Amino acid sequence: MHLLRLRLLVALVLFTAFLVQRATLAAADGDAAREDELQRRAQEVEKLKQELNRAQSDLKKLGAENQRLRTEKPAPTPAATTPPAEPPKPVPFVATLPPLEAGQVVEVNELVGQFAAEPEAAGQRYAKKLFSVTGTVAGFDPKLVTRAYDVRLDSPEKSITVLCHFRLADRYTAVYTKRSGQALTGRVGERTAVPLLEVGDAVISKAPARGSRKES
Repeated sequence: MHLLRLRLLVALVLFTAFLVQRATLAAADGDAAREDELQRRAQEVEKLKQELNRAQSDLKKLGAENQRLRTEKPAPTPAATTPPAEPPKPVPFVATLPPLEAGQVVEVNELVGQFAAEPEAAGQRYAKKLFSVTGTVAGFDPKLVTRAYDVRLDSPEKSITVLCHFRLADRYTAVYTKRSGQALTGRVGERTAVPLLEVGDAVISKAPARGSRKES
């Protein structure tokens, strides 16, 4: 009977020791897990601190750059360089020119320049001669009564007007201007409108040109 109690007592002691050992091991495992968790969180906090430091450093750099841009004066924009205008073509003296040929094309600037500088010599050269004039259309003067109209060419001299006289072709019943005198239009039949010329067009007048001087 005593031997049985002794065995039970030994077994109880061994079982108690086993439970104490398991509890000690469990406590040790829990402490290790908590330590790992704390270490992991400490590493995350350190990483966040480093990112915050970098962000603050970048913010300081941006602030310094903005301050520099505010204080610096913008560089002046270089002015667009335009090519120099070509000098006007010199007008030759009438005496240096060869005889005027029938149908010869004369630039309006040359014609006007000669009438401005040498009106008598220019009149002798061009009067009652059939030649053509090339220039830019400056306006139109339709005739209300006769079947004719005049085309004004751009003149370098305000005191001299160059008019090219034209007779209306038979297929047109009338000629008139549109867009406040900027376009010349011919009418065919009762309703058909045909564009003829516009201000700014470069033309060659194959009819004689007549220069008239305006008295100032």
